[in-house]
Amino acid sequence: MSATTGGLKSKLRETLKQEDAALAERGRAVAKPDAEKRADAPALDTAPPGEADRLDKHEKVERDSFSMPAREHKRIKALREALGKEGVLVSKSELLRAGLALLAARDTGEIARLVAALPTVEKGKRKKR
Repeated sequence: MSATTGGLKSKLRETLKQEDAALAERGRAVAKPDAEKRADAPALDTAPPGEADRLDKHEKVERDSFSMPAREHKRIKALREALGKEGVLVSKSELLRAGLALLAARDTGEIARLVAALPTVEKGKRKKR
């Protein structure tokens, strides 16, 4: 590994730590009272027994790729810009994670209806160059 690659990884780790701290602070600022939480909604922040500390400090980050229509991708950009005007800077990843949190508060039947109403998107990988 070259010195440049090592330096980039260190900077990336530091950036991720700063993002985690900012997310934790935001979470405390917008925490819902227990009365508003649905008892039947699965908690997104639960972990297998013995891993509670690991989630806070060193949870593995999974990378993934997916396809979506350009129109929906533009909606993500528009949401980011609208939040930016409110002084809240978010990444695409944070928006998708927030969407998951909102979906977790819905019942499965409602989510199934939402998914069924989505247009189908061609699945596949990018063409090799």
